[in-house]
Amino acid sequence: MSDPNARARAVSRILVIRPNHRLGNNVLLTPLLAELEVLFPGAEVEVLTGGGAARQVFAGFKRVTTVHAFPNWSFIRPHTVLAILQRIRKARYDLAIDASVRSRSGRFLLGLVTARYRVGYAWGIGWRDRCLSHPVVRGGEPPHMAQTAAYLVRAALSRELCLPDSTDGPPLLDVRVSPGERAEARALLARVLAGSGGSTMGDAPIDQGRLLVSLYPFATAAKNYPESWWLQVAAGLRALSPNIDVIEIVPGDGRARLRGEVPALYSTRIRELAAVIAQSRLFVSGDCGVMHLGSAAGVQVLGLFKVTDPSVYAPYGRGSEGFKADDEDPAAVVQRAGALLGLI
Repeated sequence: MSDPNARARAVSRILVIRPNHRLGNNVLLTPLLAELEVLFPGAEVEVLTGGGAARQVFAGFKRVTTVHAFPNWSFIRPHTVLAILQRIRKARYDLAIDASVRSRSGRFLLGLVTARYRVGYAWGIGWRDRCLSHPVVRGGEPPHMAQTAAYLVRAALSRELCLPDSTDGPPLLDVRVSPGERAEARALLARVLAGSGGSTMGDAPIDQGRLLVSLYPFATAAKNYPESWWLQVAAGLRALSPNIDVIEIVPGDGRARLRGEVPALYSTRIRELAAVIAQSRLFVSGDCGVMHLGSAAGVQVLGLFKVTDPSVYAPYGRGSEGFKADDEDPAAVVQRAGALLGLI
């Protein structure tokens, strides 16, 4: 097959490998999945990942036909792990992608796969790179983790398959919340706000007359901020304008951090959570998986950072940004949020 365009069209079965159970790492794969739709529109995609959230995260991608998800605690469910390994070993793929920059499990799994093209970042270690048919040398990729994965396929195969250059800027995180999911979330939020004595939002768009700001007051370990700090942020946001409604998105443990000072909404369903956040004018969150979910819901996000590198993890696009915030100055976050809302 001498025509490179014909070779690209012949890519019909793709496996994306990112064996991680964290919500954020699954959401960060969505720009790569969007790129694959553009580059290989006739292909079906399978994702090899981990955790129970993955299937919900990728449900909006109609060309993703199978999600192979390792359980969170794989060592106590060895039969499930073995069944997944047997499935990918038996399959024949046209393209397999190790989407991590440097993951030992990702590289091991790529080595188990039969594929015409096996793409990943070169480690510079011969036996680790041996399974790659098209290694990509580090140095030219964008720093953000989501864009690093999306960049990989073009960098590896553009010349051989005559893939088109990207002209639309970096692909955005997007879990593709449907109109029906948005409508249900809007009705849910209306009930929550009405029950608390806040705005009912009615039938008018949220950005006409009222501004909904949702807060996710939780992150893990050193990335977290004190509850008293978040209470000051919530109070400061409400003081910016009488037209602001503030709501807390309750963390996964089910414990509201804002002590009932603002309406709270709890959901364990990933797509419902994304659809709820999508109703916001601004979503404020610490650096965590739900921050990335908010970005992928399609709203403006103010991501708060104090230990990790915003250039690698910050929300981007749609006016979103990462903001360096410390435990001593919640007022700085209120000021920045007010500027993003056009109130300061």
